[in-house]
Amino acid sequence: MSKDEKLEDEVFIAKFYAGSTSSFHKYKGYEEIYMIDGELIDDDGKVFKKGDYIKFEKGTEHSSNSKIGCMLLVILYSGTNEQTG
Repeated sequence: MSKDEKLEDEVFIAKFYAGSTSSFHKYKGYEEIYMIDGELIDDDGKVFKKGDYIKFEKGTEHSSNSKIGCMLLVILYSGTNEQTG
């Protein structure tokens, strides 16, 4: 892929080490997450565990953290997220 190509959608595996936190960000499109292992905590306190499916709507703003670590499959529709904080 050349540098000039723009991706509409992205699929990747993300790993949070114990004590990791994501930056506060806003979704340009939808995001779907499948929890492969571990535990992820959203900034509103909701806890996601192995086997959970999460869908964030376009325009959602949040950050996440993991006290014990986790691995997740991430599908981003309509491009990457924007850091807002």
